[in-house]
Amino acid sequence: MARTYEAVFEQVLMLDVAGDVNMILLALPRTQPVSRSELAERARQISATKQFRFDLGELVDAGFVGAPEANRSARVLHDADLGQPK
Repeated sequence: MARTYEAVFEQVLMLDVAGDVNMILLALPRTQPVSRSELAERARQISATKQFRFDLGELVDAGFVGAPEANRSARVLHDADLGQPK
């Protein structure tokens, strides 16, 4: 699924969620340099503004992977792959 986001957005950043098999994908409309600390600060602001029950900045601090090299061999998913509704 990450490959599909990479095909649509200019930059995809990844956060590894500690203690879980999930990853959080952040899709950006344009490539821009972003450090872990800058992203964590922005995430903390969003958590406070939106009144999340958790600090998103902590997730960034703990699991920021950055923008890994795109897996070009992975398949891009399309709506047509879902098939026709029954």
